Amino acid sequence: MLLEFIRSIPGQTFLSIHLVYCAILILISKYTLPIISKILNLSPVDSRDDIDAYDITILKYNGEPAALAQTMFFKLCAEGYLEPTYVYRELLFKRTDKSPNNLLPIEQSFLAYFNTPGNLNGLVSRQRNLSILNGFIKELKKRLTYMGFIKSTPKSIIENTIRMALYGIMISLGLTKLFLGISNNKPVKYLLIELIIVSVIFFYVTILSKTTGKGEAYLQEKAIEYTWVQGLSSKDSSALTSEQATMAVALLGVKSLT
Repeated sequence: MLLEFIRSIPGQTFLSIHLVYCAILILISKYTLPIISKILNLSPVDSRDDIDAYDITILKYNGEPAALAQTMFFKLCAEGYLEPTYVYRELLFKRTDKSPNNLLPIEQSFLAYFNTPGNLNGLVSRQRNLSILNGFIKELKKRLTYMGFIKSTPKSIIENTIRMALYGIMISLGLTKLFLGISNNKPVKYLLIELIIVSVIFFYVTILSKTTGKGEAYLQEKAIEYTWVQGLSSKDSSALTSEQATMAVALLGVKSLT
């Protein structure tokens, strides 16, 4: 009965109906999924939560190795472990004489790369360094998941399942018409194009964040806390503590201090 009804709708009319139907489902999905995510990840920000610039970088950039390497590189510079030098007019960085005993093992490993002048791009391009970074990121993510800043795997699976169910509901009408059209030797080119377009739009507007509501709220609070840094002159920026400067870079980017 339903198949006969769908078959009886003229192609041009169906394209219009289908487009409106998909637009409604996309809007429903866009606003429903964040609500579901908040329900699944209810956890308020605790004033006792203490995360550093590396944790902030993981949250803000979804564990991107290059972003973490930049934060680590800036921290080593801010704390006086690295200093700029010119080699054939190219700006590079080299290790200072400051003892690295208080650094994390991964920081000591990265610092060793600058025993000879080098730059951040060269550091990240080395496969060994990238492997070390990914291992460190994995540990940070475990900690942040335990603290409620990153979604756990089971909850992420539930969210993705709901997302795909909503996509299935949206795409089912068009696919049914498509298969009916193919089986009856009807032109389906425009319907196929429309299906591709609405699918791309759906997955674009329903991207699921790996960060929980608690994590996003924490990032917002910290970003507000450090907005004053952006108004500083270059001279005033140099008066920041290494911890303040590194946190500002993690939250607002290197440009916030230039």
